Amino acid sequence: MRHAGIDVSKSTLAIALLESLRTADVPNTKAGIDRIAQVLGEEPIRVVIEATASYGFDLASALARMPNVELMVANPRATRNFARSTRQRGKTDRTDSLMLARFASAMEFVPWTPPTASALELRDVMRRRKQLADQKAAEKKRLVELRSQQRPNPIVVEDLEDHIKHLEGRIVRLEQQALSVGRQDPWLDTWRQQLISVPGVANVTALAVISELACLPPDMDARQLTAFAGLDPQPWQSGTMDAKRRISKRGNKRLRTALFLAAWNATRFSPHVAAWRDRLIQRGKAPKVATIAVARRLLHAFVAMRDREQSWDGDAFHPLAA
Repeated sequence: MRHAGIDVSKSTLAIALLESLRTADVPNTKAGIDRIAQVLGEEPIRVVIEATASYGFDLASALARMPNVELMVANPRATRNFARSTRQRGKTDRTDSLMLARFASAMEFVPWTPPTASALELRDVMRRRKQLADQKAAEKKRLVELRSQQRPNPIVVEDLEDHIKHLEGRIVRLEQQALSVGRQDPWLDTWRQQLISVPGVANVTALAVISELACLPPDMDARQLTAFAGLDPQPWQSGTMDAKRRISKRGNKRLRTALFLAAWNATRFSPHVAAWRDRLIQRGKAPKVATIAVARRLLHAFVAMRDREQSWDGDAFHPLAA
């Protein structure tokens, strides 16, 4: 069995074949992905790539369809630990791809299971819904600004109002379609029901969270999920300046927005969540920082509810004082 590793970046796919030590770079485009089949050859081969936010998904889907390819989408933490164990010093796309090829040969190989068609459809529908919701918010802001003028143009006001109404109708249709897709898949529907058992979390927020998480590898740990959502704290230091830590915001913005909304509403409607946030504020955390902490904790709770097949348990989140 041959082994290969592919390092994925936004613009480039770096390929390394372990047995021949051959390397190649192709663009991370449809044409580039089509060329990978020629690089890998026709003989059976095991390929490892790392789980990334989005840049590697089309590649993984294409590799999974190749009859001679066995694909593993490895946990980045596992590959990072493997690189340290082999004392890899430099870090380039090519050295990383060769490290992944060695990983494919040396470590237990776990074949990748692609996301279900329902999970992919739900993600597409909810992402489109988010795009239209952003357009609606921008149009409403323009309408408010226009009405604040002394002599707003009535034609423009009417056009904005019509467009907002049109967007609202399309958003409702997409929400209905997302709910229908989720209900047709027992796994997605069970998870949705678990999430809406959280006080303050309704169907739209639950589906927004699920749509971004359902396509991820199931073995991602809490730290990786936090980083994927961009909720991981990062230091900000330069010279003598040492600012307070803030979240990186480098992850999935759609998921992060949905989690913030869930945190805001859960704080209003769940006494357990509100008590935990209040305790953070009493310890000196700023209200905004406390809300971010709630979003991060809810993310972990949502995944735990799925894995344990449980609905919301407020006491497990934070027991109330007797």
